[in-house]
Amino acid sequence: MIKAEKVIILGLTLTKALTIPPLDRCTVVAGVRGLSRQISSVNSYDAPDVLTWLKPGDFVLTTGYIFNDKSELIALVDSLAKRKCSGLAIKISRLPKAMLEAANKLDLPIIEIPDDLSISDLLVPILRQVLIDQGQQHELDKKNAFLKRLINREMKSEGAIFAEGGVLGLLPAEGYLCLCITPSTLGNYSMTNFARLLKKIEVTGRNIGVHLFSGEFENKLLVILQSADGKHISQTCHTASEIADMLINSLNDEVLGFHLQVGIGTYQTTIVQLFRSLQEAYQALQVGNRLAPKQNVFDYSTLQTYTVLQHTPLDISKNFVKSVLGPLIEYDKKTNSELVNTLEVYLECCLSPTDTARRLGIHRNTVHFRITRIKELLNIDLDNGKVLFQLDLAIRMNYLLHTSPK
Repeated sequence: MIKAEKVIILGLTLTKALTIPPLDRCTVVAGVRGLSRQISSVNSYDAPDVLTWLKPGDFVLTTGYIFNDKSELIALVDSLAKRKCSGLAIKISRLPKAMLEAANKLDLPIIEIPDDLSISDLLVPILRQVLIDQGQQHELDKKNAFLKRLINREMKSEGAIFAEGGVLGLLPAEGYLCLCITPSTLGNYSMTNFARLLKKIEVTGRNIGVHLFSGEFENKLLVILQSADGKHISQTCHTASEIADMLINSLNDEVLGFHLQVGIGTYQTTIVQLFRSLQEAYQALQVGNRLAPKQNVFDYSTLQTYTVLQHTPLDISKNFVKSVLGPLIEYDKKTNSELVNTLEVYLECCLSPTDTARRLGIHRNTVHFRITRIKELLNIDLDNGKVLFQLDLAIRMNYLLHTSPK
């Protein structure tokens, strides 16, 4: 069963709030490391009894006129930090050094308000943005609750699915395909950024809808493609690959050194089978990351064999590989040769010495010599289909044995 957790992905951080006019005219004078704090509400503090009503996430605005000496200001910083408030905006200039030092120590942002701005000048635009973000988060929570039931197969009727899913834009279509993206968050790189990237995709004329879901599913983002024309399965799959490449390239441009990975599931003809495509995309990520951790995109259709083999008991896998490839593996260890790799490429090239030589960057005669040696060591006939199957299976099992999760 896919587990879903509620995570605040949208939300107004102090960093984002400082871009909203006229707050963009204010100055951060302390607690810079706390600017990623979320603002859940806004409170004006110009009476001593307000402090007891403050809650986690409150952004506190004050003229500061009620404070008579610097000890009260230092105590205020300590109190706001203990209550996990998001920050303090204050009109007093030249704040006490000890107050700023306390704020830096507690990572509580202190923002200085210019003389020509009133508390109400800031209160209204910030509160408006908080309400907008909370509304968006509420909508996301509803969407993700729906998606959780759909993926966990708690909804069996297509009619019921589309009745509720219509608000998401999830409409009757000829086919569906899922992508899993990991990780789901990157510091302040929010869901809205991913949504913005997806909007860059040109799907006009392809009859393909793109939906991004923000909830965490095993710490993965989920993208659903829906095709209005079942005849264009290949086009939908191609679009999935385009989305993966676009996200990776865009993030590499915007966030240096970030390693994004995308798993792609298979095309499903009914919405009821959507869970299958998601599970496949998730499995593609798991297996693909084991086989090629530096790679970015993993397509389940090319990894199906591995997803099955990974469930084989370890002792059975080891015995099978040893019985089929043992002599080659030992020979490679002793002579530092590459017979196992040559055999793998030879099978992938449909037993073509020319294509194998080209892939390996060696002479065709070298391939002939190696294949002859392989036949001698294994005492096999490469014209036998069952033998070829066993060799291919053993090579794949050997990969998994050398990439077992730690």
